[in-house]
Amino acid sequence: MRIFRRFSLPPPPPPQTGSEGLEHFDPSKGPESVPDLVLLDCMLPDMTGLDVCRLIRQRFSKHALPIIMVSARTHDTAIAEGLQAGANDYVVKPFRRGEMMARIRAHLRARAVGQIQNARASSSFRRAPPAQRAPSASLFRPRTIFKAKL
Repeated sequence: MRIFRRFSLPPPPPPQTGSEGLEHFDPSKGPESVPDLVLLDCMLPDMTGLDVCRLIRQRFSKHALPIIMVSARTHDTAIAEGLQAGANDYVVKPFRRGEMMARIRAHLRARAVGQIQNARASSSFRRAPPAQRAPSASLFRPRTIFKAKL
């Protein structure tokens, strides 16, 4: 929850189940209703994190919504399953706070770069001369980070 305070955002109530978490992914409510990144635990009471990850991937690509899967399962097969289900990254518990924050920032930077590249590829995007460009620091500040039972 500290990340929300750091970016002056009110934390959303953490979902307790995978089904509750999926309710937060309603693009019809506007882009603000979709988080910038998902921290997803593999072990949820009503469904597996792998199932939740697959359901999220039916709606969002890896570039549009990064998912970091968190689990106590350390086997190579568990890590491979998480990545094959659509996770961008897999972190084993217990994790170090600094490492997790670095991974979150890296995925948010990659997402922002992908958004810039998509905007440049669109025909309506026109680049302003360097002197007229506004700083893009806000691209690297998350609106919301969705945290599912860590």
